[in-house]
Amino acid sequence: MRTSSNAITDSYDSDLGTYLSQRVNGNGSNAYAASNGDVGSNDDVVLDSNVKVHGDVMAGPSLGDTITIDSNVTVDGVKGNLPAEETFPPIVFPPGYTGWSNPGAKPQAYRLGSNGSDVFAPGNYYFTQWHVDSNAVLTVRGPATIVTDNLNFNSNTVINIDASGGPVEILSTGPFHIDSNSAFNTASQRATDLSIKIEPKTSSGPGSMVRFDSNSALYANVYAPNAHVDVDSNAQLYGAV
Repeated sequence: MRTSSNAITDSYDSDLGTYLSQRVNGNGSNAYAASNGDVGSNDDVVLDSNVKVHGDVMAGPSLGDTITIDSNVTVDGVKGNLPAEETFPPIVFPPGYTGWSNPGAKPQAYRLGSNGSDVFAPGNYYFTQWHVDSNAVLTVRGPATIVTDNLNFNSNTVINIDASGGPVEILSTGPFHIDSNSAFNTASQRATDLSIKIEPKTSSGPGSMVRFDSNSALYANVYAPNAHVDVDSNAQLYGAV
C-alpha cells in the first residue's frame, strides 16, 4: 500500500454529527477529529512525504513486510506488523440480478448525458454499463440495490444519495471510475447511507481498477478486496476503504 504525498487519514463518528463538527483536535491545516484513521496492508506500506496518519500503521506479518516512511511524515499511533494476514470474504451478488427489470424502464446500458438530470426510484437495478457524463446530476433514492458491470462518472458529476427511505448499495463486477471534481452527496453525511462493493471479474487488467480522481468526494463504505484502488490527489473519502 502506498499513501501519496500530503495525504491525511483521520476518523470520526457519524452518529455524533458531521466530520467538521468533530474536527476539534490540532489547529489550522493540522486539525483532525480522532486517531482511528488506521493504515494497513498484508504487504509493504509506503508513506510518502508530508503524509499525516492519525492512527496506526501496520504492514503485513511476513518477515520482509516493511513500513517505509519519507520526510515530514506524522503517525499518531503504533507502527508495526500485523500478527496475521487479514482475510477478506468474497462479495455475494444478489441471485438472478442480470434478469432484473429496472424501475422506470431504465435501460441496462444506461447513459446520462452532459448537463442532464435524472432520478432513480427505490428498487433493484442492473446495468451492463452505468455512465454519467460531465456536469450531470443524478439522484438515487433508497432503498436501492444497483449492480453494474462498468461504472464511469465523468468530471463534475453530482450523485445525490437520498437515503431517507433506506440505504443504497452499489455492487460492481468491473471498472469503477469517479472522475475529477465529482461527488457522491448524502444529505446526512453518513457513510452508512451508501455501500460500494467491487468484485472484479479478473484479478488483473482494467476490470480490477477502482479510481477516485482528484478533487472527488465520497461518503461511503468501499469494499474491494481483489481490486487495485487508487485515491488521487485531494480526493476526499468519508467512510472506509
